[in-house]
Amino acid sequence: MSWFPGGRRRALLVTGDVLAIALANILAVLLRFDFDMSALTVRRYRNTELLCLDLLVTPIIFWAVGLYQGYLRYAGLDDLLRLARAVCYRTVALIFLFYLAGFFGLSRAVIIISTVLLLLLAGGIRLAPPLPS
Repeated sequence: MSWFPGGRRRALLVTGDVLAIALANILAVLLRFDFDMSALTVRRYRNTELLCLDLLVTPIIFWAVGLYQGYLRYAGLDDLLRLARAVCYRTVALIFLFYLAGFFGLSRAVIIISTVLLLLLAGGIRLAPPLPS
């Protein structure tokens, strides 16, 4: 019996998505600020708040859109469109929640770059070959 609903593959998919979210945000900040590591913790850019909010919001949106319903052995255009729709919903929700909370100073380029990177990373996770059982 598994501790995660849906088994080992779903747990790995959720874990991969959480790692992809963190990697996409960190790479977006580094790309935006010319690989200046201190930009990750500069208070006025609100990058830490963005990462924390993104780690909470994105898995919920991915689950609501249906990305965790099954493992994609044969991915098609419908799966790509579902992933793109989920990433767009995530971006709109992040912007809405970020400004609703009164956090100003967020770089718009970081949001755009992290959206593209998350789409690539999450798509790559779903197209990876299945793990042996």
